[in-house]
Amino acid sequence: MECSRRRAVRAVVCTGYGPPEVLQPVELPMPEPRRGQVRIRMWATSVTYSDCFVRSLAIGQPLLRFVARVAFGYRRPRRPVLGIIVSGEIDRVGSGVTAFREGDAVFGMDPFRAGANAEYKCMKADGLLVPRPTNLTFREAAAIPYGGLLALHFLRKAGISSGMQVLICGASGAIHAIASRGLWTPDGVWVPVPYVDEHRAELLFRHKMFRLLRDRGLIS
Repeated sequence: MECSRRRAVRAVVCTGYGPPEVLQPVELPMPEPRRGQVRIRMWATSVTYSDCFVRSLAIGQPLLRFVARVAFGYRRPRRPVLGIIVSGEIDRVGSGVTAFREGDAVFGMDPFRAGANAEYKCMKADGLLVPRPTNLTFREAAAIPYGGLLALHFLRKAGISSGMQVLICGASGAIHAIASRGLWTPDGVWVPVPYVDEHRAELLFRHKMFRLLRDRGLIS
């Protein structure tokens, strides 16, 4: 296999805290899966708010900024390869792994170890990793885990149930957009109210729900 002959992989590392320019392309050794891990050949990932936060560490309060540096690394992230969303194909499995095999298309999230901004990444097979649905591309699958899991968490925490009317302010970020799609029903039993700038308007109105609200004169 190609990966077995490669000794280095391309990746993007965070060389310090600051603007996007602190991200630099490098070559790193090919990672090898440990027991209970799988190695994923990355086909897509997402740049999340968490990635941007760790990269910039833009915190106004000095005490909180100090605590964050203690947690993530003082001068630069301890885990320099950012990226928590994985979407790709398993090309090697570690010992003890039975849930996946080489060639499986998967997607998921590794929020604590990161490392998805690389050509190959290893992660626990029993982590937040599932088979990719055949009707989704790798890029489409990469858009789901971050906003989807957070949306699911808060919807459950709020006790949302069938028949309730829900107000979502914004509805254009990763969490809100997926929450709106998950709650939507054709009879419009709930109404999200978007509060967005012009740059997100085109994305919003691709969703039939927002077109319906616009046609009814509820939003402009």
